Amino acid sequence: MNPSDISHSFQQLNSGFKISGIALEEIIHETGTPVFVYDAETIRRKYNHLRENLPKEVNIFYAMKANPALAIVRLLTNMGTGVEVASRGELLACQKLGINPENIVFAGPSKTDEDLTTAIDMQIYSINAESIGELRRISDIAQIKETTIRVELRVNPEFEVQGATVNMGGGPKKFGIDVEQLD
Repeated sequence: MNPSDISHSFQQLNSGFKISGIALEEIIHETGTPVFVYDAETIRRKYNHLRENLPKEVNIFYAMKANPALAIVRLLTNMGTGVEVASRGELLACQKLGINPENIVFAGPSKTDEDLTTAIDMQIYSINAESIGELRRISDIAQIKETTIRVELRVNPEFEVQGATVNMGGGPKKFGIDVEQLD
């Protein structure tokens, strides 16, 4: 079965639309509207396809901002993904779900000191520093707490990747640390 083919999970029939064999009208009758419907088997199949096609050394992290539905986050983490969070609320949701902090990374350019403190207190895997100023703030908080935390640097290289739809390189950019600042 082609993992990109979702036609067996989502079907338009003369009798109506079905998701994994369940009539959409039945789902709406039970849950009301509006409603978002996801098929866990499709998510599992897509994740497994990705995992099978990446080297074992590559870790997969689900960007929670893409869809913070706790059931989806739980499904994916139970399958082995880590979680990339972009807010304190997402950090606390991961904590509520019991996700191992070693499987959480914190990215995003607008982290507050409270966000950073929560991440450091939780001892997550790493915080992505988006600027030299943020790196200093992380260091200051960790020193006050007499602890260490892994930090990843988001560096904008001097070159651009040709053909990329979004380029974070090629000189100064809105997010990340410009190469010239690294000294």
